[in-house]
Amino acid sequence: MKALPKSERIALRRVFALLGVAKAPLAWAVVTGVATLVCAVGLAAVSAWLIARASQTPLVASLALAATIVRAFGASRPVFRYLRQLTSHSVALRGMSNLRSAVYSRLDSRIDRVTRIRRGDLLARTGRDVDAVGDLVVRALLPIAVAVFASAASVAVVAFFSPAVALTLACCLAAAGLVGPYASMRGARLAEIQQVEDRAELVALSLTMLESSDELRVSGRMGAFASALDDAERRVFANRDAAARPGALFSAIETLATGCAVLAALVVGGGEVAGGALAPVELAIVALVPL
Repeated sequence: MKALPKSERIALRRVFALLGVAKAPLAWAVVTGVATLVCAVGLAAVSAWLIARASQTPLVASLALAATIVRAFGASRPVFRYLRQLTSHSVALRGMSNLRSAVYSRLDSRIDRVTRIRRGDLLARTGRDVDAVGDLVVRALLPIAVAVFASAASVAVVAFFSPAVALTLACCLAAAGLVGPYASMRGARLAEIQQVEDRAELVALSLTMLESSDELRVSGRMGAFASALDDAERRVFANRDAAARPGALFSAIETLATGCAVLAALVVGGGEVAGGALAPVELAIVALVPL
């Protein structure tokens, strides 16, 4: 079963084409995002090894390199995070600018259709709707790409020490990255569609009341418009709450998957330590990297 209908998938591809996102800035945003998470994973892994190895009271010189790597990861992570924010938002803002230009060009060439659209709807579509499409880059496409590469790097790190633990980590990552978002998207989709319509209605009513307040008072229709505005606002909040419930389910699945990954790492890794296939110091690495 597809998460989105065919018509919406086609519309999504068309919108992404209208954004005109350049490949080089998009790739750079993905690289900086992956580097940020790789620093986080590397920091956890090396820190775990350093703490576990230090508990064995070795020579201080044998820990010097690991301590330097920890400092390097710790210092590099905020730098890459800043670069990720800078590049990703730059890509999104440029795409939104391209999309607005394309929308205005299409509207200018189809005046006959524009005259059939309420001014409030037109304002919502060229304003908030374009911003929402820009969020597609920052809040969907880039995080998906970064998550895929960072997850693969994490599994590879764990597989170097224990393939069995790496397999359990991959399964938990699949649950957190596929099952949870799928359920959330399927549940929130209907509420979001209705919310878009209600927001457009809210903007249209507000604009009419602002621009035609004198006429509405003279005709005695101001009260009816105010009631309709209140109803539309209540529907917006109700649909927002309905759309948030699947998101809460996703957060629960994500937290459960994280706990299962750590628990499985401890159980499987502990068995390998008992069998001599895994060193005690390495157990700390395979247990902390899933976090």
